Amino acid sequence: RGLGSGRGEPEPARPDGLLLWIHADGPDRLPALVPVTERLALDGVGTLVTLPGGAALPPAPAEAILRPAPVDRPGPAAAFLNHWRPDALLW
Repeated sequence: RGLGSGRGEPEPARPDGLLLWIHADGPDRLPALVPVTERLALDGVGTLVTLPGGAALPPAPAEAILRPAPVDRPGPAAAFLNHWRPDALLW
């Protein structure tokens, strides 16, 4: 389905409420996202942060779910969007 880490574990559940999907182009961008994810959490907004796939995921920014980005094909992208149902995107 294009979900999960590819290591056999299931995809985490989507949090209740509003969800912002933030895509970072690499793990070096994650420290800058910490104040953003913390502030959004105070306002009740969940954050899903994605990184390009292929490498092991570092620790997630505070208050965020960190996942590999979906494969850039219709099936995996649709499965990803159907699971997470983000309310807004920040790329």
